[in-house]
Amino acid sequence: MSGVPGSFLIDLSRTHWRVLYFVLGQAGWLICVLSAAGGIGWLGVLFVALLLAAHLSWAENRSREAAFVAIVTLAGWAWESLVLKTGWVAYPNGIVLAGYAPYWMAGLWALFALQINPLFSWLRNHWALAALLGAVGGPLSFRAGAALGAIRFVDTWAAFAVIASGWAVIFPTLLWLGKRMSANPGGDHGALHP
Repeated sequence: MSGVPGSFLIDLSRTHWRVLYFVLGQAGWLICVLSAAGGIGWLGVLFVALLLAAHLSWAENRSREAAFVAIVTLAGWAWESLVLKTGWVAYPNGIVLAGYAPYWMAGLWALFALQINPLFSWLRNHWALAALLGAVGGPLSFRAGAALGAIRFVDTWAAFAVIASGWAVIFPTLLWLGKRMSANPGGDHGALHP
């Protein structure tokens, strides 16, 4: 090993990086949602914080990547707070500020931010497909979270409509922002240097 943190991963191919980010992203989502459902959402947030530390240690430009993650996390948490204010969803655990999304949702958004450049950069020239995937994937993720007990739908179809509409705009916007803020916007592995 060369002494660089995470150097054992530096020689991975782009495909292997994507697989690693996909697996860790799915594991992170599951840990966040299950820990939130169990009233210990801090555990999922801690897992995401560890992933973030590793991600930043591999980033070409740590400050730009950290800024990107911070922007996505805050904007995503604000979006979730707006969805909560509709009254069509409810969270059994993790609300720290009344009327705002639970803190562990910020962890999920940070996790998603880590995946934008490594996993989804190929969608940057396919805006309609990105909007469609957002409109479908957003509600499906919420549905899975509800099945695991992290969220409850008060009005399922109204909530799905709001979430789908929001994600149809949010996902392409995050792809654009990820390219704009990436230290390596042309590379399909985002801000990493495998």
